This record gives sequence, C-alpha cells and structure tokens, in this order.
Amino acid sequence: METEYGQGFLDLVQETYEVEIPDRYRRFFETEAKSLQKKRLHLEDGFLRGVFSPVFSDPALCDLYELGEYHHIDELDMVDWGEEYGDFLPFASFYHTSGEQPSKAFLVVQISDPECPVWLWDYSWMIFPLAASLDDFVEGNAWTGKEPLDHESAASTIYKKFSWLEEDETAQVND
Repeated sequence: METEYGQGFLDLVQETYEVEIPDRYRRFFETEAKSLQKKRLHLEDGFLRGVFSPVFSDPALCDLYELGEYHHIDELDMVDWGEEYGDFLPFASFYHTSGEQPSKAFLVVQISDPECPVWLWDYSWMIFPLAASLDDFVEGNAWTGKEPLDHESAASTIYKKFSWLEEDETAQVND
C-alpha cells in the first residue's frame, strides 16, 4: 500500500512521531524516493539477505500496529517509539520479492544525524547499520568510515554490501 508522494505524507510522519523532518530526508522523499522505489534492494552481506521491494510512502510507516501486522511483527504497537527509538523514523516497508514470506523487518532513518544514516530494524528488536548516509543509501554504498550511533538496540553486525537492482535483474538473483 502506498500514498501519494508529497508534503502530505511528510506531514503525517512529522505529526505521528512529533519530530522535525531533517532536510536531507525531505529532499530524498521529494526527489529520489519515487524512482528508487521502482528498483529492488538487494541485501547481500549482512544480517538479513535477499531481494526486497521498498515502499517509502507506505501509510503503515505512521501506524505501528499496521506496520507490525504487514510485517508479522508481534506487539510492535506496544513500543513507545519516541522513548525506545527516538533517534529514528520508520523509513521504508519492504517485501521479499519471492513472495514466500514477510520480511519481518523494515528500514529506519536516523534523524539525529543530518546525513540521515539508514538502518534495518528487525523483529528481534535490533537495528543494523546499512548506509552511513542517505546519499550512500541511494548510491548503494554500505556503511563505512563512520562510527554507528551508540544505541542500546544497535547490533554489532554492519552491512558490508547491498545494491540496487532494476526489476528485470531481480529474476537472475532469485534463480
């Protein structure tokens, strides 16, 4: 499920989580998200692996109950997001392209850093560093050169490789 790209979705995110949307995240959403969503995220060397379809404008990102339901994550709506993960915003739902099972994970963006690092939030209630900035995320550059945020839920496993695939490349990877 997805909403229209635009200010309305960003307003909903801001209102739901009672935060200011960082400029870099706003620019990503306004100029890069729609085209990037047409690609597939290939997580190659890290905790969760596979090819996924990202949804950056999923209304469930603003409703933890729905987000948990879509991703089969029990009791996600019981989390006090601001208390537990106040440095982060749910950033993208993503679904395994094989369609065999839910991902039980979603992407989060770190809003306490102006470069907006991207992390993977997993049903184990851990977060895994993926890209040290939104620029790196868009370019398919895994986390390097920067110490991840010291957070009680941060995993020590850092993604070493991920890439963006065109839709027609996905079948080759899944075969």
